[in-house]
Amino acid sequence: MITDVDRLVVGEDAGLECKTASDYNADKWKDGEIPPHYLIQCCHYMAVTGKSAWYIAASMAFCAEVSKKSFAGAVVPYQFPFLQMGLFLLVLFGMVVVLSVWMVRRQKSNPW
Repeated sequence: MITDVDRLVVGEDAGLECKTASDYNADKWKDGEIPPHYLIQCCHYMAVTGKSAWYIAASMAFCAEVSKKSFAGAVVPYQFPFLQMGLFLLVLFGMVVVLSVWMVRRQKSNPW
């Protein structure tokens, strides 16, 4: 697996993902919530880099009110539990193996 991280945090076993948001997706960040697809992205970064924590910083240029309520100008840390991250990767790799076996069997039983 490969990845292109925004930043690695100096002095910590962590990385940083920087996001921007607009009025169109402001509701996804309400009450300090982080959109699930960003959490999955950070999970991937942690799996590839081996870091134990990942921070997400969001700049909401047009969503000043949401930004004030959600983050109060601070970076919101999010740490993934290793067990959940491991299970996620196990299921992902299991799906790859099953699909690979299925494709090989399909090709053997139905040659061109």
